[in-house]
Amino acid sequence: SLETIFKKSFIEQFRLAKSSFESAAQYYVLDGFVTEHIEIARDLSQLYAVLVNEENETKRQIALQQRRIDLLEPLRTKINAKIFADLRAVLAFEIGDIASNMLDLKAKRVNDPQCNSIKAKNNACIRLRDLALSAYDDFATCCLTSHEKEKENKPDPAFVLDQDEALVFLKSRFYAARVQGRVFADKEPVTLLKLSLKRYTETVEIAKRIIHQRKFFQDSTHSFHQELAICEDMIELLPHKIQHAQNSGSILDETLLPPAPPPSSSSSSSSNTATSYPGGKTPIQFPA
Repeated sequence: SLETIFKKSFIEQFRLAKSSFESAAQYYVLDGFVTEHIEIARDLSQLYAVLVNEENETKRQIALQQRRIDLLEPLRTKINAKIFADLRAVLAFEIGDIASNMLDLKAKRVNDPQCNSIKAKNNACIRLRDLALSAYDDFATCCLTSHEKEKENKPDPAFVLDQDEALVFLKSRFYAARVQGRVFADKEPVTLLKLSLKRYTETVEIAKRIIHQRKFFQDSTHSFHQELAICEDMIELLPHKIQHAQNSGSILDETLLPPAPPPSSSSSSSSNTATSYPGGKTPIQFPA
């Protein structure tokens, strides 16, 4: 059938492109070609992202996303956060995005009544949650590192970030708050929910200071205001969820969670806009 022919051709093209990227990475090694090596790794990661979109099986999607993490995470931890702040920020956000989406896929499997090895899957979810948090926090740190000057205190995001940088920075804070509130058979779920509440509160405070000080996001139809409204809703909802957990020892249904970040993909459409990282070197696609 045409579908079979198309899929076979697609896989052949994927293998050819993958081989080319891997050959290039062997020439442009990390020691000496940091920027080139990381850009090649990100291109290969996006190649896997295209393959993820062609997969219908959740298990295969998770496996392909794991390959992306295995490809990018070692690079993030190897490069110096001060010298290569921009590159590390790019890697950190992409890893946070991948881990967050993997977490959603695995969480669905944990909640499946027919799921086996629930304990192992819960532990896998906890590891992904911790990785996503680490990556999103690393991204936020690198954003501010790009604006650091010698003998100055930590830069205030309300004053040093331009509008594009502020948007991505706040998204990282919003996504981190969401991930922090995911509970998977944790020993101290109330602590996690309180940390999530703290993150949402800090995100709203930073966002309002940015709006007040810099006059950014004045258009009320901007997607930023939708996410800000979700943060404010979570600040109202989470205390009830915390109280319920303290009283009953159980967690309310996760339908209270805000939506996940959009899946990382190399495909683009007219609904996407490119937002640059500090330094303006590397764009990433965010929904308009």
